Amino acid sequence: MKLLTSFVLILFITVSVRSQDQKTLILNQLKEKKIDSVLLNCDLPFTFSGLSVKGEEVIKDRNLLANRIKDLVKRKYFDQYFASSDVERHRDEVFFTKRSFDSDGELESEYGLIFAFRKGKDGKLKLWRIRMAG
Repeated sequence: MKLLTSFVLILFITVSVRSQDQKTLILNQLKEKKIDSVLLNCDLPFTFSGLSVKGEEVIKDRNLLANRIKDLVKRKYFDQYFASSDVERHRDEVFFTKRSFDSDGELESEYGLIFAFRKGKDGKLKLWRIRMAG
Protein backbone atom coordinates (compact mmCIF):
# COMPACT_ATOMS: atom_id res chain seq x y z
CA MET A 1 0.00 0.00 0.00
CA LYS A 2 2.85 2.40 0.85
CA LEU A 3 4.45 1.60 -2.51
CA LEU A 4 1.22 2.42 -4.35
CA THR A 5 0.80 5.67 -2.40
CA SER A 6 4.40 6.65 -3.15
CA PHE A 7 3.93 5.87 -6.84
CA VAL A 8 0.77 7.99 -7.06
CA LEU A 9 2.49 10.88 -5.25
CA ILE A 10 5.50 10.74 -7.60
CA LEU A 11 3.20 10.61 -10.62
CA PHE A 12 1.24 13.63 -9.37
CA ILE A 13 4.43 15.63 -8.76
CA THR A 14 5.76 14.70 -12.21
CA VAL A 15 2.56 15.85 -13.92
CA SER A 16 2.56 19.11 -11.92
CA VAL A 17 6.18 19.85 -12.84
CA ARG A 18 5.52 19.13 -16.52
CA SER A 19 2.54 21.49 -16.61
CA GLN A 20 4.59 24.23 -14.89
CA ASP A 21 7.38 23.65 -17.42
CA GLN A 22 4.92 24.00 -20.32
CA LYS A 23 3.50 27.24 -18.89
CA THR A 24 7.01 28.61 -18.40
CA LEU A 25 7.98 27.58 -21.94
CA ILE A 26 4.98 29.36 -23.48
CA LEU A 27 5.51 32.53 -21.43
CA ASN A 28 9.23 32.55 -22.27
CA GLN A 29 8.35 32.27 -25.96
CA LEU A 30 6.12 35.32 -25.53
CA LYS A 31 8.86 37.21 -23.65
CA GLU A 32 11.33 36.38 -26.42
CA LYS A 33 8.75 37.47 -29.03
CA LYS A 34 8.71 34.05 -30.73
CA ILE A 35 5.18 34.55 -32.02
CA ASP A 36 5.06 31.47 -34.26
CA SER A 37 6.04 29.25 -31.33
CA VAL A 38 3.50 30.94 -29.07
CA LEU A 39 0.76 30.37 -31.64
CA LEU A 40 1.55 26.65 -31.76
CA ASN A 41 0.86 26.62 -28.02
CA CYS A 42 -2.45 28.51 -28.13
CA ASP A 43 -5.87 26.89 -28.04
CA LEU A 44 -8.90 28.17 -29.92
CA PRO A 45 -11.25 29.77 -29.19
CA PHE A 46 -8.86 32.26 -27.58
CA THR A 47 -10.11 34.99 -25.28
CA PHE A 48 -8.68 38.44 -24.58
CA SER A 49 -10.37 40.15 -21.63
CA GLY A 50 -9.95 43.78 -20.66
CA LEU A 51 -7.17 44.53 -23.14
CA SER A 52 -9.23 46.89 -25.28
CA VAL A 53 -12.37 48.97 -25.25
CA LYS A 54 -14.17 45.95 -26.74
CA GLY A 55 -14.17 44.28 -23.33
CA GLU A 56 -14.01 40.55 -23.94
CA GLU A 57 -12.85 39.46 -27.37
CA VAL A 58 -13.19 35.81 -28.42
CA ILE A 59 -11.05 34.80 -31.39
CA LYS A 60 -11.78 31.64 -33.34
CA ASP A 61 -9.42 32.21 -36.28
CA ARG A 62 -5.70 31.44 -35.94
CA ASN A 63 -4.67 34.19 -38.41
CA LEU A 64 -6.65 36.80 -36.49
CA LEU A 65 -5.07 35.55 -33.25
CA ALA A 66 -1.61 35.83 -34.83
CA ASN A 67 -2.29 39.42 -35.88
CA ARG A 68 -3.66 40.32 -32.44
CA ILE A 69 -0.66 38.88 -30.57
CA LYS A 70 1.81 40.43 -33.04
CA ASP A 71 0.15 43.81 -32.52
CA LEU A 72 0.41 43.54 -28.72
CA VAL A 73 4.07 42.48 -28.97
CA LYS A 74 4.84 45.29 -31.43
CA ARG A 75 3.33 47.82 -29.01
CA LYS A 76 5.46 46.22 -26.22
CA TYR A 77 2.30 45.58 -24.22
CA PHE A 78 3.69 42.56 -22.37
CA ASP A 79 7.13 44.05 -21.68
CA GLN A 80 6.00 46.12 -18.70
CA TYR A 81 4.69 43.00 -16.98
CA PHE A 82 7.59 40.71 -17.79
CA ALA A 83 10.15 43.34 -16.73
CA SER A 84 9.18 43.95 -13.12
CA SER A 85 6.13 42.21 -11.77
CA ASP A 86 5.29 39.90 -8.94
CA VAL A 87 4.55 36.48 -10.41
CA GLU A 88 2.04 34.13 -8.83
CA ARG A 89 1.18 30.69 -10.12
CA HIS A 90 -2.16 29.09 -9.45
CA ARG A 91 -3.42 25.82 -10.88
CA ASP A 92 -4.06 26.81 -14.50
CA GLU A 93 -3.17 30.50 -14.37
CA VAL A 94 -0.08 32.66 -14.08
CA PHE A 95 -0.53 36.18 -12.67
CA PHE A 96 1.86 39.06 -13.36
CA THR A 97 0.96 41.81 -10.87
CA LYS A 98 2.20 45.42 -10.97
CA ARG A 99 1.83 47.69 -7.97
CA SER A 100 2.55 51.38 -7.61
CA PHE A 101 2.92 53.24 -4.34
CA ASP A 102 2.57 56.90 -3.42
CA SER A 103 5.29 58.93 -1.68
CA ASP A 104 4.09 57.67 1.74
CA GLY A 105 4.52 54.06 0.69
CA GLU A 106 0.78 53.46 0.47
CA LEU A 107 -0.55 51.28 -2.31
CA GLU A 108 -1.81 53.59 -5.04
CA SER A 109 -2.78 51.12 -7.74
CA GLU A 110 -2.59 47.45 -8.53
CA TYR A 111 -3.23 45.76 -11.83
CA GLY A 112 -2.23 42.54 -13.45
CA LEU A 113 -2.07 40.39 -16.50
CA ILE A 114 -3.37 36.85 -16.17
CA PHE A 115 -2.44 34.04 -18.53
CA ALA A 116 -4.83 31.05 -18.43
CA PHE A 117 -3.97 27.55 -19.62
CA ARG A 118 -5.95 24.40 -20.39
CA LYS A 119 -5.32 21.04 -22.00
CA GLY A 120 -5.71 21.13 -25.75
CA LYS A 121 -7.05 18.37 -27.97
CA ASP A 122 -3.53 16.98 -28.23
CA GLY A 123 -3.35 16.60 -24.43
CA LYS A 124 -0.73 19.35 -24.04
CA LEU A 125 -1.19 22.47 -21.98
CA LYS A 126 -2.19 25.45 -24.16
CA LEU A 127 -2.59 29.16 -23.57
CA TRP A 128 -6.23 30.07 -24.15
CA ARG A 129 -6.85 33.40 -22.41
CA ILE A 130 -5.05 36.62 -21.57
CA ARG A 131 -6.91 38.83 -19.14
CA MET A 132 -6.17 42.30 -17.78
CA ALA A 133 -7.28 42.79 -14.20
CA GLY A 134 -7.22 45.81 -11.98
